[in-house]
Amino acid sequence: MPAVQSSLAPVERYDYLYSNAVQIGAGVGTPAQLDIKTQADSIFVVQTLMAMSDGRFSARFTDDGAGASWSNDLVSDPNLFGTAQRPNILIQPIIIYPTSKVVVNLYNLIAGANDVEIVLGGYKVFKTAERNNVRVDQWFQYVGTKTLLASNMDTLAIQLQADSHFEVQKMLAYSTGTFLAKISDSGLGKAWGDRAIMNVNQFGTAQYPRVLPFPKLLRPNSVVQIELTDTSIAGNDIEIVLEGIKKYSVLNG
Repeated sequence: MPAVQSSLAPVERYDYLYSNAVQIGAGVGTPAQLDIKTQADSIFVVQTLMAMSDGRFSARFTDDGAGASWSNDLVSDPNLFGTAQRPNILIQPIIIYPTSKVVVNLYNLIAGANDVEIVLGGYKVFKTAERNNVRVDQWFQYVGTKTLLASNMDTLAIQLQADSHFEVQKMLAYSTGTFLAKISDSGLGKAWGDRAIMNVNQFGTAQYPRVLPFPKLLRPNSVVQIELTDTSIAGNDIEIVLEGIKKYSVLNG
């Protein structure tokens, strides 16, 4: 009797979740660190960012394998994470090499202790991983914060780093009240709208982002200037995030 041949090809890509959990101690501003270590058998491609917590927190990712941070500063959880039902879907996936450690620095934004679980959703790629000395385009978030007094105006400036162009793909914001915003940037020298626009008509969140139909490519060292006006008639803590890609390929040619 002839041997039975399997019709299944070797698995090259495999859906997978990497995760970890930590408790941040009680008190606003209390720090904690959470490490997520990738296994030696494969490259991991991050497609979604998800989290569950007892309350608000901020986080900043660093991949020690690539030696790169994923943002210029801490980002609050509504602008960074979703859940399995409504994840933060990365337009540009992140590649993590085998045996890497993703370090997540966390800060509590509530008075009590805060149990946080963070999940990286994506897939394993089972092939030889060559670490390239040429920097590849990298998912990234630029964040800026400003506190406005009731009915006051102020300007928030987000300074881009010198190492790359930046392609803005999503506009995100989290605030404790409503506000108007008018945006321009020094690189393009153009306004991004004809007038100041309410936050709900200009920004989304990680779960419900505003995705730009035509991404904006900003030059290194550009400054994105955002003129803010509080409309909540109360103190207003505002965080604005530009999510997209560091475009090293523009400089690499």
